[in-house]
Amino acid sequence: MRRKILLLVGLIVLGTTVGFAQSNALIDEVLGQKKLGYSYAAYLVLSASGIIKDTSTPDQAMEALRQQNWGIKVPEEPTDISLGQYAYLLMKAFDIPGGLMYRLIPGSRYAAREIAYLGFVTENPSPYRSISGREAMEILNNLMAWKEEQQ
Repeated sequence: MRRKILLLVGLIVLGTTVGFAQSNALIDEVLGQKKLGYSYAAYLVLSASGIIKDTSTPDQAMEALRQQNWGIKVPEEPTDISLGQYAYLLMKAFDIPGGLMYRLIPGSRYAAREIAYLGFVTENPSPYRSISGREAMEILNNLMAWKEEQQ
């Protein structure tokens, strides 16, 4: 019960901190996804990091992601995102340097390990598994709180 309350408070704080103005319906869609779509993940991460406006759409987020020079292979067709892909997107968008292996071989595998090490992932840290919208929001909330502590 305490974890649910903390998650709810975190989501409220995230919503006011990041400023998802248009996105109540969009956030509801995200939270309802058992397997988070790649475009929705791109929207969450890019809007939270300030790369796109919170009034953007998931399709606009995908286009903005394609324009970044991050070495991320952005899918052309709608697909779900894995924990590793989401972690790598977070590492790039928030400029998290990562540990030794991530610096030597940057990619989804070591990005997932890094966000697990930092405590952002509370469940199975396998980079190949899918994530739900709720878990993606929780990971993003943990990252945002960590970023605040770093300042």
